[in-house]
Amino acid sequence: MYRLIFALLVGFILLGANEVVLYENPRDTASWAYEGNRPLQFAAAGTQEEWERQLAQLEPMPPNLPEVDWEQEFPILVYLGEHPTGGYAVQIDGVHAVGRVLVVQVSRRSPAPGAMVTMAFTYPKDMITLPKEHLEGVETIRFVNRDKELLGEIDIF
Repeated sequence: MYRLIFALLVGFILLGANEVVLYENPRDTASWAYEGNRPLQFAAAGTQEEWERQLAQLEPMPPNLPEVDWEQEFPILVYLGEHPTGGYAVQIDGVHAVGRVLVVQVSRRSPAPGAMVTMAFTYPKDMITLPKEHLEGVETIRFVNRDKELLGEIDIF
């Protein structure tokens, strides 16, 4: 019995050692709730050409994206698209490397019923850049919510 428990403990330690935290957002989104039918849009790329190809597929194109130093960085973008009011938000909560997969945890928020919101079109997005060295050996970038449900993924070549 003790051997089984020891073997399970060693297995959990070895599996956990394979996960590396690359980014953690200090902003707490535990109280966020999202009631919407729009899918999460996302982009991540190691080259400017691939980035531009992925951005061209987003509807509508996200405004005001920061510049990327393609020699040193790779960007990760999450985007909710166009909304007719304020009160919507999206955030990258963390990025973990698990083997050949980058797992990007995302939170989304919509305004509560009856909430006071800006009456203007908004384009909720969040973008981070990570050192390009973290992309080495990565084959897939997987986007998940707080409950670890898959929202989408990108294969990196």
